[in-house]
Formats: sequence, C-alpha cells, structure tokens
Amino acid sequence: MRLSIITINYNNRAGLQKTVDSVKSQTCKDFEWIVIDGGSTDGCKELIEQYQNAITYWCSEPDRGIFNAMNKGVKHANGAYCLFLNSGDRLHDNHVIEKVIPHLSDSDFITGNECVVDSQYQEIRIRKNPAVFDKYQLLIGCLWHQSTFIRTCLLKERPYDETFKVVGDWETTFYQLVLNNKTYKHIDILVSDFVEGGISTDLKYAREESKRMIDSCLSQREQDTIALAYFSKKGTESDKRQISEIAYTAFANDYYRQQDYIELFAPYKEILVHYSTLYHRLFNLMCLSGHMKVARLLYGLLSKKA
Repeated sequence: MRLSIITINYNNRAGLQKTVDSVKSQTCKDFEWIVIDGGSTDGCKELIEQYQNAITYWCSEPDRGIFNAMNKGVKHANGAYCLFLNSGDRLHDNHVIEKVIPHLSDSDFITGNECVVDSQYQEIRIRKNPAVFDKYQLLIGCLWHQSTFIRTCLLKERPYDETFKVVGDWETTFYQLVLNNKTYKHIDILVSDFVEGGISTDLKYAREESKRMIDSCLSQREQDTIALAYFSKKGTESDKRQISEIAYTAFANDYYRQQDYIELFAPYKEILVHYSTLYHRLFNLMCLSGHMKVARLLYGLLSKKA
C-alpha cells in the first residue's frame, strides 16, 4: 500500500464531516485512513462510528496535543507514505489520490500544492510548495503540510517532537531535509483545501519556536552561509541587496571576528560592491579589506541615516 491518510480531530464535528466527505468520495481507494480523535464531546465519536466501515483504524481518547495525536496515527500507518489531512481539511477534488499515487515512489518528501479557503470553502489563494527545495526556504518558512507526503519509515524512526506547540511538523521537515539530507520532489497537483485560521497561523509564536530550534542546531555562520548561497543564485537586484543586508547585520551584531567575517563575505565582494548604496559600498569595502575602524565610523554614519 502506497498511502496512509491520517486525520486528527478534536471537537470539530462540522470540519470532520467535510474531511469525511472528501476522503470517501475519492475515485481511487488505494489508501488506508486513520482517524485519531482526542476524546471529543461534540458528537465526533458518533460521526466516526457512522463511517467506521470506511476507516481502517480509529480511536477517541484524550491525547497530549496535536503532535502526540499525529504520532498515534503514525504508529498505526502501514502505507509507504503518510498524508496528514486534519479535520476541516479536504482533498481538493475527487481524483486527487488517483493523480498522486503514481508519484509516490522515489523521494522522501513529495509535495503538491494547496488551495487556501475561507470558512465557507471559497477559494482565497493557491499556495505552491517549492518546485526545487532550497535549505533557506525552510529557514524562513515551511512546506504546506496538508499537501506533503512523507515517507512513513522516517516518521516511525523519529516521531514528531511533542514538546513543540505549533511547529513540530516544520521541525521534522527541517531535520530530515536540512540536517539529514533526505530527498525532495514537487508535483504540480492541487492536493488539499486548507481552511485559513487555527493554531498554525499564530505566526509570532511559530517564529519563536522555529528560531529556538534553528539556533540550537545551526550556528550563525551556518545560517548565514545558507542564506548567502540562496540569494547569490537569485537574479533580481532586490535579492542581491539581501546579501549586503546579511553582511551589515553580521557586522552590527558582532557575529564574527574580523578574519571570519572576511572569509565568509569575501566570495560575494562583487555583489556587495555593485548592489548597494555609496555609503554601504564604502562600508563593505572597508570591512572586506580589514579596515574595521574605518568601517565602524561608516557604520555610525549609516546608523544615523537610518
């Protein structure tokens, strides 16, 4: 079996009904479906019982949060890949599984696209996962999880970290793709409808959690190296200017000793000189030539101008 669809739910009967209708209507039935309910009190258990013939495994019991529930689902998964389609989410149309199954074979993470919808399931926008994976994209963002198929063995060997409140799914993706060099493939298929809102949209808290995780496993130099490689490959002037911003921030915060600073940014000297204002250009040249006292004076002027 190629696919395990895992749905977690808690007191969201209306949303769960939408997910049930979506999964049951698939033209291709070559998947198993696992439903983990957190002991709902709004009739969800009765709804699950109503459709239990279509469900491979289900339970309704208290859990310790989102990622504990997701780990429960993974424990019962037998498919080669898992897709987390939580209550309220829908497969975009009746043929999604039929279209996706042929692609589930040669990569650890296989991503499609998603349609963000409002509470009435009217389209707001389309969000595409990246066509080609780059480490920097996970430093600043995430893969759209409800349109991402993850090799099940990875989730069994290293379950979601349940200490995270919001970004446990992102942390797993970051660990496997950035730190563990697992493989990635994008398929240009609309996989899911995602209702805007919910805990994952608590961006401030999510950024705080992800920043703590990144800082614990990547040094500032490693983070800057990833960002520099990303922006140096981009073509726009705005992207090139980001390299100057990274260098300026590193200097302002004293991230590096003089020689370390020069070693890190010297390969980007041409960009630093050509894609910056006059003051920044002089500042960058002084830094890269080791004239840090002059650079410090220019930094003072730049700070006043800002």
